[in-house]
Amino acid sequence: MIIKLLRYGTVTILSYVILIFLTYLAVDLLHFSPTIAYPIVLTLVYAGVYVVSSTFVFKSNDHKRQSYRYVLSVIAFWLLNVGLYTALVEKLELQYLLSVVLNILIFGPLRYFVYSKFVFNNTKRDL
Repeated sequence: MIIKLLRYGTVTILSYVILIFLTYLAVDLLHFSPTIAYPIVLTLVYAGVYVVSSTFVFKSNDHKRQSYRYVLSVIAFWLLNVGLYTALVEKLELQYLLSVVLNILIFGPLRYFVYSKFVFNNTKRDL
């Protein structure tokens, strides 16, 4: 359990560094709108996190079942993440990188719980 948590923490921190860097790159250097750049970058990061989580963190072997559950969880987290980010940037007028960090703090622990209990759980049960 501790090893899995450490692996998840490593992958999560790396994915968040990539998320922040690519969002910064897209907005400040490539001049994309923050509300356009973040969902695109988030989608790319989530795809990478699935591959690394299934092979390195949770060492799963039931990829067909888990990919279905992962897609459902990603859709839910993506909608919640982009919704909160857009509200923070557009409605509360928070700086876009601060909004990314707040989303990380809110959704990071929740994602670990959902991934470990529902997505990459090797027991034979459906979601």
